[in-house]
Parts: sequence; structure tokens; C-alpha cells
Amino acid sequence: MPSGIVKAVVLVDDLDAVLAVMEVVGAEPVARFESTGAQSAVGLGWPEEQGATRGAVVGSRQGMLELVEIPPALRGSVRPGVANLSFATRDVEGAVDAFGALGLVVRGPFDFDNIGGGTSTFAHLEAGGVPFEVIRYGG
Repeated sequence: MPSGIVKAVVLVDDLDAVLAVMEVVGAEPVARFESTGAQSAVGLGWPEEQGATRGAVVGSRQGMLELVEIPPALRGSVRPGVANLSFATRDVEGAVDAFGALGLVVRGPFDFDNIGGGTSTFAHLEAGGVPFEVIRYGG
């Protein structure tokens, strides 16, 4: 199990422009994906009817970037930037309890149908103004 950050989820206005930068700097591999409105509603809290979008995972293992394009209908209300810093754990539920004991507000845990298949469990929280995610990857 990784002991550091697994990925940063970054919201972007123009996926193609950001991927062009990734190509120039040699960041790889790049795996593009399509996300349904339901997936974006669970994963990012966006309205399901406006959340369908596309994205890409750049890199592999620890230190990945998950780039998610902000759908046109949400661009006035959702700002580009880091949506969360993600840490893997086998015990999402235990982490949620520990965060609650610290007085932190947690959204989740939720089960999420992965783009490539399988189900993962995650929860979101904010600490010190920084958004975080804890996730247990499922196959």
C-alpha cells in the first residue's frame, strides 16, 4: 500500500491544452477516460445532470495526476485547480472515524464504480483549507 500521496485530482478548463503540456514535459503514460454525470456527482459533488465529462490519468503509481475537465455548464461555478490530494488506505472507514474524532467534517465514505471496472471506496474532507481524499482501490 502506498505510504505517500497517490494522486492529485486537478480540475481544468481545457483538457487538450493541459495534455499538450504533459506531452511536452514527457509525462506518461496518459490514459484518457469519459466520466458519467453519476460518477462526477459521487466523486466531485457536481450535479449529475451537468457532470458528464472527460479526463485523463497521467503517470502511474504514486504521484499521478488525474485531470478532469470542468463541463461547460459548470465553468462559471467551478474553478480550475486542485480538487483533492488523494491518499490510499485499506481502512477508509477507520480513517473517517479518526477524522471525525478530530472534529473534521467528512463527506462519505462512498463506493465508486471505477472507469475501468471494479469498485473503490473513498471519502473527502478538508483540513487547513486543503481538500483531501482517502481511497481504497477495488479491482
